[in-house]
Amino acid sequence: RLQPIPTAFPSGMAAISEFIHERGFKFGMYTDRGVTTCAGFPGSLGNEELDAQTFAGWGVDYVKNDGCADPDCGPEDHTNYPGRGGSCPPAGRLKAVQKFERFSSALQRTNRSILHAICGWQPWWALVGTSVAHMWRIAQDVRRWDDVYETSRIMEQLGLLGRWHGPNGWTDADMLIGSSPGADVRLTPVQARAQFSLWVVMAAPLMLGTSMAQISAFDIETYSNVE
Repeated sequence: RLQPIPTAFPSGMAAISEFIHERGFKFGMYTDRGVTTCAGFPGSLGNEELDAQTFAGWGVDYVKNDGCADPDCGPEDHTNYPGRGGSCPPAGRLKAVQKFERFSSALQRTNRSILHAICGWQPWWALVGTSVAHMWRIAQDVRRWDDVYETSRIMEQLGLLGRWHGPNGWTDADMLIGSSPGADVRLTPVQARAQFSLWVVMAAPLMLGTSMAQISAFDIETYSNVE
């Protein structure tokens, strides 16, 4: 069973979940369909049922299910943000879908409403995503302005502006980076606002990839704009 790192989370994950929920936020957790996560921690391969029950017990609302260290479908080297490489033959694609499907079914059996967000980095996930998840990534990790442009073009070329979106299922263009000073990954303020506008036009999920403790006043103004 997955265990929190005691030095990082001495009170346990359930206590963290309660703290987050009391402040009006949702509690997200990260796993991987493969043997390990992209950071080298244990993945959910072969432990889908147990991990799903563990997350539900912790009060998790959102699970990102990544695609590193998958022996059937994924990048050989996942140490440097794998969205830019990796191969997946047809047989491997089917197995990858089946892995996500097992975890999705396990989440449903917990009887807790948990959003399942999968990451495959490839456009073909748009065709099958709704069968295994609520959100599915279709492009590389967005870490700079070039990635914003490339991901927007992929969304456009696939005709995803409405075609694959629907209730309980959304093509995921990756997180909003923001422009907050001190963040490891950030855009300029103008670029951050442009990314937000593009994501809104594409009806992409709006997930902030920045620290809420360090978010700038400019980014708060951007992301709280009701228009």
